[in-house]
Amino acid sequence: MPKPDFSDQDRIAGEASSWFARLQADDATAADRAGFRRWHDADARHARAWEEVTAIFDATAQAWMPAQQRGLSRSPIRALAAMLALAIGLGALLGPDYLVDLRSDYTTGTAERRQVTLADSSQVELNTGSAIALDWSDSGRRIRLLRGEAYFQVKPDSARPFIVETPQGEVRAVGTAFAVRRDGDRVRVTVTQGIVAAGPKRGDMASLRLTAGQAVSFDKAMTLPVEKVDAQARTAWRQGQVVFRQRPLAEVLAALDRYRPGAILLLDSALGQRLVTGAFDIDDTDKALAAIEKVLGLHVRRVTPYLVLISAEG
Repeated sequence: MPKPDFSDQDRIAGEASSWFARLQADDATAADRAGFRRWHDADARHARAWEEVTAIFDATAQAWMPAQQRGLSRSPIRALAAMLALAIGLGALLGPDYLVDLRSDYTTGTAERRQVTLADSSQVELNTGSAIALDWSDSGRRIRLLRGEAYFQVKPDSARPFIVETPQGEVRAVGTAFAVRRDGDRVRVTVTQGIVAAGPKRGDMASLRLTAGQAVSFDKAMTLPVEKVDAQARTAWRQGQVVFRQRPLAEVLAALDRYRPGAILLLDSALGQRLVTGAFDIDDTDKALAAIEKVLGLHVRRVTPYLVLISAEG
């Protein structure tokens, strides 16, 4: 079985959890503790991940252990550490989303969307299959987009910058509205209102200034040219739609696939180049597939509720 392709953050979270379980074991040695200290001090992200794991453990222990046992015996602590190690093992089987959700504040599942009002009255809308974690302080407002896509309507506060972080880079805004989407190793930023600065984390690359109706994509190493886009169409998922104008069928099916359980498989890759124009309801992807089937003359076969095969008609 191939190993899941974890991001750096997921890998570090797994390492932190493994160290936690190891240090709670009966046979933990001085060499183990020294190895942990070297790992912890090697990278600031390691220290941050360790804090998150211990916070998860503390919250779980408070709920799991009877009050009279708290602080009196290491046996429950070791048992809970073993459970945490098992959870990490399950995470390797279930995929990176499992570990991501453990350290998130808000998530959405497949075909789910969610709106959140933050403590400063800013609004966040999560698209399908998304997760964010908050890092709030008196000096700044940071949100880590752990997976998926989110739309932000930011309450102005010049004393507390509003920053959206991803492994590839960050987006900084003051009183604006914009969407950020993680797509594989790349991040896409679309601005609907106001101004944002966005770009990779590399210190030798300056952030780009984006205004309403502009978008940019970047990864850790490079930034693509700024595009003029239909920002309302790009964020139409907020109104329950996906909108396409002369886009390849493969791209359209990939978008619809995000809003339904299971998979949509295109059996002939050449069909994926056919162009599609339309607005489709993401709350009824079967209806969208039926429309595509009729307009393009394709054959859509629903093998199970979780598997759809698409081929040329006949």
